Amino acid sequence: MQDGRYREAVSQLKQAVAIERQPLAEDHPSRLASQHELGRAYLRNGQIGDAIQLLKQVVAIKQKTLTEDHPSRLTSQHELGRAYIENGQISDAIQLLKQAVAIERQTLAEDHPSRLASQQVLGGAYLENGQIGDAIQLLEQVVAIERQTLAEDHPSRLASQHELGGAYLQNGQIGDAIQLLKQVVAIKQQTLTEDHPSRLTSQHELGRAYLRNGQIGDAIQLLKQVVAIKQQTLTEDHPSRLTSQHELGRAYLQNGQIGDAIQLLEKVVAIKQQTLAEDHPSRLASQHELGRAYLQNGQIGDAIQLLEKGVAIERQTLAEGHPDRLTSQHELSRAYLQNGQIGDAIQLLKKVVAIRQTLAENHPDRLASQHDLGRASLQNRLTVCASPPVAIGEGKIPVKAIPVKESYGPQSVTV
Repeated sequence: MQDGRYREAVSQLKQAVAIERQPLAEDHPSRLASQHELGRAYLRNGQIGDAIQLLKQVVAIKQKTLTEDHPSRLTSQHELGRAYIENGQISDAIQLLKQAVAIERQTLAEDHPSRLASQQVLGGAYLENGQIGDAIQLLEQVVAIERQTLAEDHPSRLASQHELGGAYLQNGQIGDAIQLLKQVVAIKQQTLTEDHPSRLTSQHELGRAYLRNGQIGDAIQLLKQVVAIKQQTLTEDHPSRLTSQHELGRAYLQNGQIGDAIQLLEKVVAIKQQTLAEDHPSRLASQHELGRAYLQNGQIGDAIQLLEKGVAIERQTLAEGHPDRLTSQHELSRAYLQNGQIGDAIQLLKKVVAIRQTLAENHPDRLASQHDLGRASLQNRLTVCASPPVAIGEGKIPVKAIPVKESYGPQSVTV
């Protein structure tokens, strides 16, 4: 459904809700059903705040009037959990979705669509929270069941495979991610229109996987198509449009198109600073990426200022082992290193490396951190050797620090 059709749905459902408020009690099933649907429409139209406000009201009433295992109550809790995820309220989402999943495991068969849907969304929440192992374990179970029970082009099966592909990508299983996402995209290209949100979302994710795999040309080609369509069909502040523009900015940056990257990312950051809380993961991710672009452009002061803000916020809101927090700290250490703040860089990198030792030995993020720590330590030794100068007889011969080749940076924060 295009953005215009979502807006039309919102308009029609708002009228229905307004009409039902007069003759029906607030706990009337029909009134609650209409409000639930309006909340879903708000969410798909990018009106996340409106969606949460309405769905919280619906859930609160259903929690008072319906048993905890009532399908209607669980459905609204599921939808509110999705809205929390979109709003960056990951802990709230996990708490709500875990309750729903626990109840559905007791009351529904393992292949029941509602149970699978809740598990799939909970897997996505785990992924957003950096619980990658939990996400993969849950999503693999869902995908295995849906492969046995659903056609290969069934939307639910494709959605779960898409989510699992994203989890593989975040876990460094890039080949597995690309293989799965290419299958999903191929089916959606045959069955959905080019502007269908689900098709665009999977193409976006495949573009991310290509970028992570070093297939930068493929990534840019795919992401430019996605961005072009979303710019025609979605408002400039729509989360989905901003997400794809963010990813295209990353691709430009990795391709050395630094000017294009900065131009696009500055627009994205400006909009997110107006529409999202300062601790929203999506806003932090784009600010992080813009900081990387500034760093590559030689705007080191601007980079440090932006990256320090992000790191400070994530220290308050994310666990110390969260991938996004570690990525931001790694990037800030690189900015410190480039600014000659070698001690600050080493101090930060030691923490990152220690935590990332829990990753596989060949994980790209672990290798990148170890590489940069070695580089910083070498630069520190050379600097120490250079000052004070070494005295030989009556003369003093300064030892110049040998420049170290720039290393590749850590993978960027996902949106």
